[in-house]
Amino acid sequence: MKRMVDDLFVFTRARLGDTLPVDLTSQDIGRICDDAADEVRASYPDAQIDVHIAGESAGKWDGARLGQLLVNLLVNAVQHGSGKISVSACGDGEQLTLAPADVKSQAHARGRSASPGRPACARQWHRNCT
Repeated sequence: MKRMVDDLFVFTRARLGDTLPVDLTSQDIGRICDDAADEVRASYPDAQIDVHIAGESAGKWDGARLGQLLVNLLVNAVQHGSGKISVSACGDGEQLTLAPADVKSQAHARGRSASPGRPACARQWHRNCT
């Protein structure tokens, strides 16, 4: 309950033009991805979510915010996508690429078979590690 109230408070502050607080701590993006997938699977037992981690996955992240972001993206993919969902994270010490995707929508975005007009649920994000 406290987390929900804190999130609402932060959301309200951000909507009023205040900055979004970020709490960077040493984290493992693989654990963050696994935890987010587990949370979504608990709410959607039929969801097929694969997590793939490659390379360096340690860094300074706001684990709570990244987890919240991933849960939101995965829930959107489950509710509006079709089929298996993939979350990939690949790091090389300088950069991390995080790519959640609805596999069928991703195939459509590359010109393969999927429902006509269905866009990819998510795009890749890149962040330089500091």
